[in-house]
Amino acid sequence: MLGKKIIITTLLSISMLGFTACRKKGPTSQPHRYVEPYKPVDTFGKSENFRLGVYDGCLTADGKYTKNHNAFNTNLDYYNGWFAGRRNCEGRPEKYRTYTPS
Repeated sequence: MLGKKIIITTLLSISMLGFTACRKKGPTSQPHRYVEPYKPVDTFGKSENFRLGVYDGCLTADGKYTKNHNAFNTNLDYYNGWFAGRRNCEGRPEKYRTYTPS
């Protein structure tokens, strides 16, 4: 009788260890979101429409929704510049959000 109890206890212990080993492991808290250091949008050699798109996209990221809808829908340079400016200026300190097309 004592032998059966030892065998059952041993089997239960081994099976419990097996279940805990299969548990999915993950982080206990949310990882810190890494924000890349500020790097301005490279507009060297880009078209005027791209630079204007960057300017409007940056204003939009700052909370002042600005978009030339006609250019956005018909001009690929403006379209790409607008998204580049918005992405680049989102979440940046205010001193980095200002972009003046040259």
